[in-house]
Amino acid sequence: MSIRQDATIEAGILNGADRVEKEIAPGRCAYVHLIHGRLEVNGVTLSGGDAMKISGETRVVLDKADVAEVLVFDLPY
Repeated sequence: MSIRQDATIEAGILNGADRVEKEIAPGRCAYVHLIHGRLEVNGVTLSGGDAMKISGETRVVLDKADVAEVLVFDLPY
């Protein structure tokens, strides 16, 4: 899918001990949307339908998942 913007969207399904780390480049932020399940994002627990904007950080850490389907957007400030 083409979005014709300076952005990327990544999707994943995580469970159990799965752990994903994604770097955030300077001048960029991340937006995480948890479609369903439970997931810890940078130490904050999200439940299905929750979202979180991450700015001023160098990375996004996704872990402690319970059947989590997640979208991660990489966006400019």
